[in-house]
Formats: sequence, C-alpha cells, structure tokens
Amino acid sequence: MRHTADVRALNFAWLLRLRWSAIAGQLVTIAGVQLTMGYALPLGWLAAIIGLEAATNLAAHRYAQQEKPPSESAFVALLIVDLLALTGLLYLTGGAHNPFNFLYLVYIALASIVLRSGQTWALTLLSAGLFGALFIQSVPLERPAPDPVEETAEPAPKNEHHHHHGGDAAPKAEEPSNHDAHAGHDAHDGMSEHLRGMWVAFCVAAVFIVYFVTRVSRSLAQRDAELARARELALRSERLVSLGTLAAGAAHELGTPLSTIKLVAAELERALAAGETPDDLLEDTRLILGEVQRCREVLDQLSADAGRTSGEGLTRMTLQAIVSKVLKPVSEANRVEIGGDPTIELSVYPRAFIRVLRSLVKNGLAASEDGVVTITGRADGDTLGVTVVDTGAGMTEDVLAHATEPFFTTRPTGEGMGLGLFLARSVVEGLDGWLTIESAVGRGTTASITLPQAAGDANG
Repeated sequence: MRHTADVRALNFAWLLRLRWSAIAGQLVTIAGVQLTMGYALPLGWLAAIIGLEAATNLAAHRYAQQEKPPSESAFVALLIVDLLALTGLLYLTGGAHNPFNFLYLVYIALASIVLRSGQTWALTLLSAGLFGALFIQSVPLERPAPDPVEETAEPAPKNEHHHHHGGDAAPKAEEPSNHDAHAGHDAHDGMSEHLRGMWVAFCVAAVFIVYFVTRVSRSLAQRDAELARARELALRSERLVSLGTLAAGAAHELGTPLSTIKLVAAELERALAAGETPDDLLEDTRLILGEVQRCREVLDQLSADAGRTSGEGLTRMTLQAIVSKVLKPVSEANRVEIGGDPTIELSVYPRAFIRVLRSLVKNGLAASEDGVVTITGRADGDTLGVTVVDTGAGMTEDVLAHATEPFFTTRPTGEGMGLGLFLARSVVEGLDGWLTIESAVGRGTTASITLPQAAGDANG
C-alpha cells in the first residue's frame, strides 16, 4: 500500500512538470507562428486559455503539498482540463487543420500509464469527441491582407493574329471551364476525405495505445508485486533460517550438560530414597529433575516453532482435537469458547500448528484480561480456516503494521521476545496458507488462519 502511494505521488509530480513544459511549448509555438508565418492569431483568447492552465497547475502544486498521496480524481481532473485547453487552442487556430492535433494522443498515452483502465477509456472517448467536434466548428487561420502597392502594369500584348471571323473585335475574357470547376470540387472533397481519415486514424491509434499500454502497465505492476512478495518471503526465510540455526546451536550446546545433569540427579534421587534423608532434600532433587525436563520441553518447543520438529509430517486432525491439545496447558481455558464448525479437518504439522494456535489464544487472553476468546472454524469453498477473536483493547495502526515482524513486542522487557506472531505466520505459510491480523483500538483483535483445502486433501 505504501509503495502504491509513493508511485502515485511521483506520477503526480511528473504530471505537474509535464504541464509546465506544455505551457512553455505552447507559448513558444504561438510566438513563432505569429512572428514568422504571418497568421492573425486571437492572442487574447489564447493567453486566457494558457493562463487557465497555469492557474490550475499552481493549484495542483498546493494540493500536492497538502494531500499525500494525491487521489486518482486529481489526475482525472487535470487531464480533463488539459484536453479542454488543447481543444480550445486548436479551435482558435484552425481546428482539425492544425497539425498539432496529434497531441491528443500524448494525453491518452499519459492516462494509460497513470490511471485505471475504465478512467483511461473514458478520457479516450472524450478526446475522440473533442477532436471530432473540431471538424464541425473552428476558427480558420487567415493571413492579414497585403498592403496595397502600386505596380506598373505591363501593356497587354497585341494580338497579331486576328480571328478569322472577328476582325478587330476585342477578345472575350477567358471563363473557367467545367474541367477547372470539377478539379476544384474534387480537391475540396479530397481534403475533406483526408481530414475524416485523420480522425479515424486517430481513433484507431488511440484504441491501440490504450489497450496495449494498459495491458503492459498491468503486467508490470503484477510482476513488481510478485517480485516484492518474493523478496519479502526470501527475507523472512533468511530470518527463519537464522532462528533455526540459533535453535539448533542452543540444542547442541544444552543437550550434553542437560543429559549429564539428568543422569546425576537420577542417581542422587535413588541414593537418597534408599537412605534416611530429610524430606526437603529429596524434594529438591525431584525439582531438579522437573526443571531439566522443562528445559528439554522448551528446546522441543523451539524446534516446533520453527516448523522443523524431527519426524513430524502432515496429519489430518479435527479442529476440536487440535483445540483440546491447545488448551490443555492453558490455565485460563475456561475463558475460551469454540464456535463455527469444530468438526472440520485440517492437514497440519501437529506440534507446530498447535503451538501457533496456542500462541494466538494466549495473546488473546492476555489482551482481553477477563474477557472471552473465541476460536471459530470455517470452511469457505476451497479454503479452511481458524479464527481467534479476543475482546481486548486492540492495536493501533502503527503496531498492527509491525505485529508480525520478528522481535517486535509491546510487552515490558523480559515478558516476551516478539517472535510469536512471526513464527505463527511462518508456520502457516509453510502450509501454503496465510495469516491475517485485523485490529482496531477499542474493538479487539481478530487473527485468521486460512489454509487451502485442496492442498490439505492432497497431503493428508
């Protein structure tokens, strides 16, 4: 979303620069025609149109500074103003006969790049209509009448050859022949046909430009989105690999001393149980064994979080069975309710997925204080899903934007590493699904896991 806003702001800035360049080009062209070609141009009306363009561009600059990113309607409004201004300039300078009528295609191509398909086609129809209107009505270009100059007329040569029947009679003025009249009429018709052909060619070119440019722009946008997603997934995979390496290193470093502690503590327990020893010493020994077992469970759970539990494959389980395992170690399970269809079957890595769902439930319980957390199963066409809804205070937009990033947490130092949602998202995406978090301040949080049903059936 942020990328789209930045692109729109950049396009709007370039549009404003293009409009300034167009205004400068129009002024230079009018001055050149007026000074070098001798046409009588309506300079007042032309100046008024160009002034209107400059005023709208200044207003657009102020709008761009206040509204970020600019809306699509701002693009449409500026392009409509430009098309109307171009039509006004062409109307006052020869209409369809003006060679600069090709500039309609520039605005059509620009619209194809910065606007959606429907808006582009609408502007194309408007351009074709405005261009066609110039064939009906326009102000023709006229050169000023030359100053009267006295010229010495050469005497007409005497006709040395008398007409056989006219004698000295004065020759009659030569009248245009029917052939000359037909030639002039054909030339006029030919020019009209040429102009109509220009309009048809314009329409054809406009259709081709809009069709191909919009298709190419859409394909490029899709490719950019796919590349951005691929880069994000690659970066997330790198982070996940780093976490997996960290977990493997921790397991390797802690495995040997924990095994030694467990062995020594077990021998000590048997020795103490056989003799007369205080009860508190025996209880301390058993506590050591319990803590060692807990450390091993933490290591196993760390592997499950990374989705790399040894020997674990895809297993089909009902949501009810999954939830029962999720809530087993949860102390506040009485505040968790099951809704929807608890009999739907999901194809998951059991330990990893149970850990993901348990993490979401614990987050909901912590956020809801005394409220209720609801787990809902759903089947929507080709997808299956599980939704966890809490009644907590919700998250701000800024917190929500970073919620699934690694090591991001809003809890006090020491109460969390900020890996729960990140690992949950990674595990779900490893099942070809996706995790979405929706939240608003005062309205709680909804975490939705969506899995493809077809993939689940194939793997199950």
